[in-house]
Amino acid sequence: MSFNVFPRLPLDIERLILECSAYHDKSMALKLVGLSRRVQIWIDPILYRHVTLEYPSQAEAFVRTLENSHKNQNFFATQVKILCFAYGIDLRDAVKILSACRSVSSLASWLELSQLAPDSAHSDLEAFAKLLTNGTLQLHRLSMILHDFLCVPDPNFTIPVLQNVTHLDIYQGSDHFHGWSWTGFGHLNHLTHLSFDLSLSAPLETVNEILPHAPPNLRMCIVLLSTRNSTLSIKQFCAGNLELENMAAGRVDPRLVVGTNEPLEEESRYGGMVVVHLYDDVLKDWSFVPDGGDDVWEKAERIIENRTKRKLVPSYVLVFELTTHCSLYQIEALGTTKYVTI
Repeated sequence: MSFNVFPRLPLDIERLILECSAYHDKSMALKLVGLSRRVQIWIDPILYRHVTLEYPSQAEAFVRTLENSHKNQNFFATQVKILCFAYGIDLRDAVKILSACRSVSSLASWLELSQLAPDSAHSDLEAFAKLLTNGTLQLHRLSMILHDFLCVPDPNFTIPVLQNVTHLDIYQGSDHFHGWSWTGFGHLNHLTHLSFDLSLSAPLETVNEILPHAPPNLRMCIVLLSTRNSTLSIKQFCAGNLELENMAAGRVDPRLVVGTNEPLEEESRYGGMVVVHLYDDVLKDWSFVPDGGDDVWEKAERIIENRTKRKLVPSYVLVFELTTHCSLYQIEALGTTKYVTI
């Protein structure tokens, strides 16, 4: 006769424990789905909620899953919420995946026309652009190389896919800003967070190409300095750059936050005023950030808050004067001058 030392957990408690384990650890989720059919039903929605395809082989495998899966035909259409296409993904696979995952609310697509496979047909390009313009997708977050797929030769920000976007990252687009008319950009009423990368070879004045067109609810604009197409390092570019220093301090526009794709020196005068955002950080932000995670937007928000706090704290300037009779401390605070004799 055998006895269970521990009583069996109630089913809802068992499910909660397994779901929490899967939510915070994808490798654990992959193990849990093999325990039983019942557990698989619980864990699959968590496992497929965030889909990151960093290599062509991963995209090909996911397409095979879509085509051969025994899951309910609406499973992928309703359960995939965050989708990230990294470099080198075949356009044809991207079209199949995006067509199947119609409930995606966050999309990162870093596909470049110059990097597409030679057998990518013009019909694939049209199909991909159609998915982004026909109103099927209701995105809230989008990171994309716009000029390759939506902006030839000039972007039209009135397309349906952009109308509910709150966080927009214009990936590798600043080289084209000077030629854009920004049609409809100012009417993106839900847009509160914007970011774009700026090559060190481009003038900082490029920022002025976009801010005058910004929608009224925009709270934050992150300018990510990139070493792409530049012989300069971040350190060289920042050294003695007064214009950049003013931008980082919020003196150009309080919504602006400067970021870099490589670490700055700790002793740099930009300390605490710049977001350091490496490729791994970018991938994490657009793939999956667990509850309490620290993405680039939250880091930038703290910089803006800290700048605001510093402005609210009275600034004291202490001047020491010597006279033949006494020493005077002249304290200037908020425009008021006081003299204290000691």
